[in-house]
Amino acid sequence: MADEKLVNETLSKGKFDPVMFWSTLAIICSIILWGTFGLESFQSTLSAMHGWVTVKLRWFFMYFFSSVLIFLYYIAFSKYGTMKLGKKEDKPEFSTFSWIAMLFSVGVGAGYAYWTIGEPLLHWQNTPFLAESGSQAAQSVGIAIGVYNWGLHAWGIFALVGIAIAFPAYRYGLPLNITTSLHGILNDKWRNSNFLKAVEIITIASTILGISTVIGLGIQSTRGAFKFLLGMELSNTALYLFIFVLTAAFIASAVSGIKKGIRYLSTLSVFVGFAWLLFILFSGPTATLLNGMSQVTGTYLHNIVYMSFFTDYPNNGAWAGWWTVFYYMFWAAFAPFSGGFMARISRGRTLREFILAVTVVPTLVSIVWFSVIGGAGQWAEINNLAPMVTSIKKDFGESIYLLMSIFDGGQFFGWLVFLSVFIFIVTTADSASFFASMQMCHGDAEPPASIRYTQGLLMGGMALVMTFGGGLSTYQMMDVMAGLPICILMIFMMVSVYKLIVKEYAKEQEDNRLEAIEAQKILIKATLQAEMVSAS
Repeated sequence: MADEKLVNETLSKGKFDPVMFWSTLAIICSIILWGTFGLESFQSTLSAMHGWVTVKLRWFFMYFFSSVLIFLYYIAFSKYGTMKLGKKEDKPEFSTFSWIAMLFSVGVGAGYAYWTIGEPLLHWQNTPFLAESGSQAAQSVGIAIGVYNWGLHAWGIFALVGIAIAFPAYRYGLPLNITTSLHGILNDKWRNSNFLKAVEIITIASTILGISTVIGLGIQSTRGAFKFLLGMELSNTALYLFIFVLTAAFIASAVSGIKKGIRYLSTLSVFVGFAWLLFILFSGPTATLLNGMSQVTGTYLHNIVYMSFFTDYPNNGAWAGWWTVFYYMFWAAFAPFSGGFMARISRGRTLREFILAVTVVPTLVSIVWFSVIGGAGQWAEINNLAPMVTSIKKDFGESIYLLMSIFDGGQFFGWLVFLSVFIFIVTTADSASFFASMQMCHGDAEPPASIRYTQGLLMGGMALVMTFGGGLSTYQMMDVMAGLPICILMIFMMVSVYKLIVKEYAKEQEDNRLEAIEAQKILIKATLQAEMVSAS
């Protein structure tokens, strides 16, 4: 096993890989050009692929992602849970609050201003199970579906990838890249193989495609912000300009590094997000929203098994394909960069601490967020305070600002929502460009700024294509395609990390036994020496 010096050198002195860089650049640029100059063909191909995956493989996704969660909690609560991501003497690099803030912001993005208002309304009006659409009972079910999509299963995907990368990286001095997650199966003999290089190229491309969705959703929200806060419709030219500003912001943050821009922006995003959440809670029907939160918690926990395996059988599965499967693929496309970034900031944490922090804390926040924001949206619709359902069907991005407009002081807090969305996009995209750059440089923990610039530009370019090439449906179809290869990879990650954990646990136990024997020898020797001195 590598010593501390070797580990640090390996993690901080990676080398730029031109084959990986140019291959990824060619893939993404080809997609950008296809979406720009062959939009009809681009959309029809995506639609056909999306239809096949969601119809043929729905059952597989339900079984697989539930298995991931079961596997993680087995590790967390078994004898292996106290093992560290690193050596026994390693200490965490960041405070617990900063660490959780970065974990949270890297996986949430703009979704908490986009989906938390839209999903509870749409699922309430079109409830797939457990209640009649549009009924009172469907209100809590609609919110619980949103919690499910953003809860334990989603964050379990991130946790698996994070552990699969961090455990071997910090134990054996390996680079923080995606192929390190397969070390337990392939070992060192495959480290420089063309096969693993191809895996990394596909992973980076999937990450860029997935993150482009987050940027695109943020752009949709920006349209609504300017419409309700300034009373103006953004032209395409203005949107181009905004995307340019947004891309420049997250590139600047990524270039500044984890301990500066990314860390501080992540913390700021948490404070700003909770500020407008609390505004809605206390400006709206507080008691009603808190009662709803309690019921949503019960609905989610009571029905989590049913929701985990719902395939919309015997129907054609359209609902499951456009929602559950989309989300699974959305999180899978996110997983390499989210898990890789979480691995980068989690050295010294125990397996149990990591798994619970990554899965439970964001799920609790999801319950609060969906219950308050989604519940307030439903309340506004029921009491005819604002046409929330009509707004959602017309434009997802404008609905949160419409909700804000019904409260005194909503104009100011509407701007906070916009700021929150902007920061969330920046923190998510900068983390993604940072991760992609790490892969380009064989896991370098501080990749060159020029590589980070390039990855950021590619993400911005893809966001442009999807924004002007079909909007939400294009984002959903693209994410399904981006996430599918990562799902396959995750199967091997589970096998790999389990083998390494079992191996390292046995080694730790043996080391502890030898240390105990050595300590016993020292004690006996000291006792004998003391007796000899006393006798003399």
